[in-house]
Amino acid sequence: MSDFDYQLRIAQDNPWWRNRAIDDRLRRLTARPFVEELMGAMQAGAKRPVLVAGPAGSGKTVLLAQLVQLLLGRGVVPTRILHLALDRPAYPTRDLAQLADRLVEASGTGGEGGYFLLLDGVQSLDKWELQIAKLARDRPQWRIVAASNVAPLFARKPKSGPHRDVERASGGIFDGFILPPITFGEFVTFQNLRGRLFDPYGKLVDTEGLNAAFMDYLNWGGFVETVLGPGLARTDLGQLASVQVLQGWAGIYGIGDMGELSRLYAHLAQLTGEVFSMEDLAGRFSIAKNTLRKYLDYLEASYLIRRIWRVDGNAQRFHRQTRFKIYLINPSHRQALFGPLTLTSGATALVAETAVISQFVHTKSLGRMHFAEWKVGKALHRVSLVEMPAPGSEKSGQPVKCIELDWSDRAVALPQKVLGDMALFMDQTDPQTPCKVLTRSIPGKRFMGEHEVGFMPVAVWCWAIGKTLADRAAGTPAP
Repeated sequence: MSDFDYQLRIAQDNPWWRNRAIDDRLRRLTARPFVEELMGAMQAGAKRPVLVAGPAGSGKTVLLAQLVQLLLGRGVVPTRILHLALDRPAYPTRDLAQLADRLVEASGTGGEGGYFLLLDGVQSLDKWELQIAKLARDRPQWRIVAASNVAPLFARKPKSGPHRDVERASGGIFDGFILPPITFGEFVTFQNLRGRLFDPYGKLVDTEGLNAAFMDYLNWGGFVETVLGPGLARTDLGQLASVQVLQGWAGIYGIGDMGELSRLYAHLAQLTGEVFSMEDLAGRFSIAKNTLRKYLDYLEASYLIRRIWRVDGNAQRFHRQTRFKIYLINPSHRQALFGPLTLTSGATALVAETAVISQFVHTKSLGRMHFAEWKVGKALHRVSLVEMPAPGSEKSGQPVKCIELDWSDRAVALPQKVLGDMALFMDQTDPQTPCKVLTRSIPGKRFMGEHEVGFMPVAVWCWAIGKTLADRAAGTPAP
C-alpha cells in the first residue's frame, strides 16, 4: 500500500479530523443509552483499556461513533481522537503500536500528551488482548477503547462450566461490559410506543398493545439494523442472522467445518431454552464430545448463545455439569432463521423465556442464573430459572428467587396444579425474595403455602428490566 492510499484509509476512519463530526448516516441514528456508560468507564481514571464486547450486529461500531460525537461535544480536540477499523484488510501492518504511531503522525498533533484511541474489530488482530495490554502500559496517558465480537483469550479455556463475564475473563487487563442486542425497553422507546402503552406516570394502560409490541420484538426487534437502521422492509433477516454467525473468527478455536457449526447453531436456535446434554447433542450430530465442546465454547465466546447451568432440588450446584440449558443471546435469531411467531405458536413460550435471559446480558445477574432439575423417584421436576447469590455471599447456598414462565395464563387460577415443581422447590430451598411467575397477560399475587408469588406478564417484566438497564446506563435516576 502506498503512503497516499494509507493516508486516505486513515482519513476515512477519522472524518472528524476534517469536519469535526462523525458521518451524517451515523449521526442521525438514535443513540443507545450505553454510550454514556462507556464514556464514564473510559473517564473513570483507571489506566486499563475498556473492552466493549458483544455479538456481531449489537451496534458496537455505532456505539464507538456516538462516543466520538460525545467527546467532540465536550470539547475534545478532534485530532486527539484516533480511530482504527481493524477488521478491514487495508492496513500494511498488524502491529498495533506501529498503527498507533502512524495515526498520531497522520493527525499532525505532534505525539505529545494523551489521546483517545478507539479500536473497532480488534478480534482480527493476532493476540489482540496482549497487544492492547502492552500499548496501554507503554502509553499511560492514552484512553483506549476496544470493540470485539469474541471474548478475550482468557475466556477461551474456562476451568469450569459457567461462562465468565468480561471483567473476570480478561485477566485484569480490561474494564468493560457486554453490549447486548436491543433490549425490549429500548425497542419500545425507539418505536415511539411509550406514550400509547403507558400513562404519564409509567402505568401500563394497554396490555394487548404491549404484547403485540413484544411479538414484534421477538420476531425482528433484536437487530440494530431493523430498529435503528433502514427498517424491516429493507432487511433480509435470515441473511443478517447467518452473517452474524459466520464471522470468520472460528479459526482461533480450531474450527474448520463451518457447515457443521452452522447446522449446530440452527438446531440450538430452533430449540432455544431447551435442556441439552453433551451425550445427546454429540449423538444427534455424530460428532466427538471434544469437538462439540469446542463449538459450544466458540458460540458462547461470540455472544451468540448462553449456557445456563443446573442446580438440584436443594439449590446445590453440581461439581460436574452434564446437563444445561442453551439460550440464544438475540431471541430474534430464531425467527430470522425459521420464520415469524404468533402469540399462539408452539415455540413462543420458550422464545419469550429466551427474551428474559437476553435482557440480563449486560448485567452481572446473568452469571447467577441457573435452572433447577431433580428427580423424586422416577418423577422429573424442573424450575425454569433460579437466581443464585453471588459467590462468596453469606447466603451462597440459598437462592435469591426462582422464576417460572406460564404462557398458558392458567397458573393464577390454578397455582398448585400448574406450579407444583416450583412449590416443591420453594419448600425445599426457602428463596430469599418472593418468586415470580411470568404470564402472557395476567398480573397478580398469590401465596403458595408460606411463600408469596408474584405474577407479571412477561412483556412487562422484559420492559421493566430493559428500561431500568437503559436508565442506569444513561445515568437517569430510577423513579
